[in-house]
Amino acid sequence: MAAIDTQTTPLNGMRDRVQALLETWKVRRAQRAEYNRVRRELSGMTDRDLADIGIPRVSIDDIAYEAAYRM
Repeated sequence: MAAIDTQTTPLNGMRDRVQALLETWKVRRAQRAEYNRVRRELSGMTDRDLADIGIPRVSIDDIAYEAAYRM
């Protein structure tokens, strides 16, 4: 019967942590890009356009945050 060694070496553990950190960074970067896109798009609209879709100008940051981070 053969034995399989499943212990994680410190190098593998560090590599996994760095990889997880990079994945988190990519997700956060994409979220921030979406926030900026929505905020820029809504900020570029006139007050009348915003009123037509029921968004007060003061809510733009909140709407962009919700769109990007899905609270």
